[in-house]
Amino acid sequence: MISMFWKRNTGSKHREIQNLIWYLEKETGAQWMDKQFYKVWIIGMCEAFDILGMDRFKQSFKNIQGDSHNDDLVPVQDKKNKQLLEHTMKKMNGVNPKLQLIRGKCFLALRYLGDKSNALKDWQGIVKLWKYTTVVTLATQGLGYYVEGSQAGYNPRTKFLFNPSNYVEKLGYPNEPNWLVHISNYNITIVGDWGEIEKTRRELGLNIFQMLAMRINEELEKVLKIK
Repeated sequence: MISMFWKRNTGSKHREIQNLIWYLEKETGAQWMDKQFYKVWIIGMCEAFDILGMDRFKQSFKNIQGDSHNDDLVPVQDKKNKQLLEHTMKKMNGVNPKLQLIRGKCFLALRYLGDKSNALKDWQGIVKLWKYTTVVTLATQGLGYYVEGSQAGYNPRTKFLFNPSNYVEKLGYPNEPNWLVHISNYNITIVGDWGEIEKTRRELGLNIFQMLAMRINEELEKVLKIK
């Protein structure tokens, strides 16, 4: 069984594991990743931070993508990238039977089983899921600050409704852009659609925070007109 996991000893452990996708050296925090899987990850994270309108993070991921290597394994760069990648990989145990998390004394590693092209397709689906989860997580935080009235750019007609007693509830799965927003005496349910969100980003240039603010203010103006 051990021979299925390890090649002949030729140096550091990340060179020995067969079908390696990602490797973390615990002592130093250094990470390596298969170049093809890494490219899928970088593209997904660029898309996530683009939807969020977080240009600084998006650019940092673009810079990583431009780094060329002849080796199949590339070192993982950028502190934020390392944190996100490690956080993702630690959740991979049991997610997909073709992807196996190995916990060693001095390392963590993810490897694929079977055909690499099939494993890449599965990885693309996982990265897409994580892309949306990342957007929703950060959007939920930002939305909470917004409804509390601590941000800039409020609509003058509805600004008086935003105060620290307001709050946001996340609805549905972690990757779903669904929220219940409590503002003063009003409850607003937001059920988003990723296709529409990404289309609006492309065509109008609005990030998800701007889309959410517009939706909330549209609903508030409706109820204020009724009153």
